[in-house]
Amino acid sequence: MSEAYDVIVVGGGPAGTACAKVLVGEGLKTLVLERKRLPRNKCCSGILFSNGKELVEEIFGEIPERCLAGTVTDTLAFIDENRQAVPYPFGLDKPVPKRPMQQVWRKEFDYWLIEKSGAEVMDGLACNSITEERGKVKIGTTNGSVLKCDYVVGADGGDSRVRRILFPELEERIKCQWAYQVYYTIWDIELDMAYYYAFMLPSLQGFHGGLGMKENVLCLCVHGGKGKKPMKAMEEFRVYLQEHAGLSVGVPIRKEATRFNPMAAKGITVLGSGNILLAGEAGGLTNLNVEGITPAIRSGAIAGKAIMMANASCVDAEEIYVGEVRNVVNDCLMSWNVEGKEV
Repeated sequence: MSEAYDVIVVGGGPAGTACAKVLVGEGLKTLVLERKRLPRNKCCSGILFSNGKELVEEIFGEIPERCLAGTVTDTLAFIDENRQAVPYPFGLDKPVPKRPMQQVWRKEFDYWLIEKSGAEVMDGLACNSITEERGKVKIGTTNGSVLKCDYVVGADGGDSRVRRILFPELEERIKCQWAYQVYYTIWDIELDMAYYYAFMLPSLQGFHGGLGMKENVLCLCVHGGKGKKPMKAMEEFRVYLQEHAGLSVGVPIRKEATRFNPMAAKGITVLGSGNILLAGEAGGLTNLNVEGITPAIRSGAIAGKAIMMANASCVDAEEIYVGEVRNVVNDCLMSWNVEGKEV
């Protein structure tokens, strides 16, 4: 396997695979470097906004049936203790048309994306270091090998290793948070499960909760920051739902955890440096309910196009990318109702 590439994409999720698909389609030798062994689970609601689904199908083709996990009518939020759910996202300047939103199983969906990208893949291998020398970028990996390329795209999620290498001073400002999900096939609850629910209640101290159904599987999610352990938060959330929504559950079939960043909520985006770009959540591009698939696909594809344009000119890829991805950045920040603080 060669160790020299035109582009190395770090991360095999929607942002990385959308970028790789564009690059491979234009004939660039592209490697996707994925930290986990594929296929792998991903802690995520799997909700794909309607415009995101259309974009996936435009770039990759029709989503296979094995990836689909039903639809949700809308997202609702409980923000006080009177059990009155309100539409979510809320606080936008103008109404957002509501259409049923597709859900996907991330393990199957992400693996399909990476297969469709056509890129070379190294899985079970993480980025350890990034250095630049004589116009080339070198990536040191966890097995000691060094990979060389002209461009790097960091698409490695909320706790991005690429971002931490490029901008170590940012991490204290960002303060990544945890998310923890548990799945049940035996369950009952006194809520209309055509919806996905967010729980932002004062009584849930130190965390927020989420609740949705994927096909016939119930998914409970909690997320928060320092001061609350994920499993403790999940237990408190489960007790709350038992007392207020009649929840009963059997033995969980799967548990997942991840770290995500609240960059967009703080108005922070970081898009790269020189010929190293950041796409998706690695750059802080998430929507209000931390829905990251849609902006990941959009920004990943734009990163690929920016590299193609840079490759044909004398302009840094970052300079092109910053201009081309501006609408994605604005849409994400508008959903959080914050002003941008681009790094």
